[in-house]
Amino acid sequence: MEDLKRRYFRDACDRTKKSPEDLSGRIQKHDYQKILHCYAEDSHMEEKDFMTMILLDSIFIVEQLWRTNENPPISPPAMTTISKRLDITRNQVPYFVLEDLYEFAYSDLFMYPQNEDNSFRRHVLEYFFHFWKISGFVGDSDYEKIFAGKKKEVKHFTDFLRYSLLPQNLTFGRSFERVPCATKLSEAGVEFKVSKSENGGLLDIQFRKSGFLKICPFLTFHGS
Repeated sequence: MEDLKRRYFRDACDRTKKSPEDLSGRIQKHDYQKILHCYAEDSHMEEKDFMTMILLDSIFIVEQLWRTNENPPISPPAMTTISKRLDITRNQVPYFVLEDLYEFAYSDLFMYPQNEDNSFRRHVLEYFFHFWKISGFVGDSDYEKIFAGKKKEVKHFTDFLRYSLLPQNLTFGRSFERVPCATKLSEAGVEFKVSKSENGGLLDIQFRKSGFLKICPFLTFHGS
């Protein structure tokens, strides 16, 4: 993986016409402590080695987004592959670092028409929406529904996805003090089914009581 990151770094220099010193200097301008505080665990690396890691990871992620959006795959990879390729499960590179690096090195390269949005946010949402679409989770009509009007500053990719999938106009019923995770709900007997409707997708969520409860309503009880 480290060899691949260094190859992507060399390719990024060729693509952007920036020198290794240019790209390294752009990362070095960020405050080391600010980046370090974005991580839950303390780093035992020297500052120089830590910032080099941030540089290689950042370039790798931006390059991966660019390459995928330039030549989108026609079949969905396993989600573990997506996570591994973007390195988002192990190393949450701060979003502001990625966005700044993109603006510095890539913003003059137009993948989309020059009169269209060519921002880093556009590349991120295009990347994930493509995989959701070919996986059957969303349809073309969901694009604006998911991303329109969402300009909130995000911390990293996981935060970006969480925020993107939140409906903009939420209406709340009775609140819960603690909502169990999907695993616990499944163990308790809750069934999760993919929508069969033509327009079904990630945002088509409905809650239905089991037909069995109509026959045996006494099974609905609160446990401690």
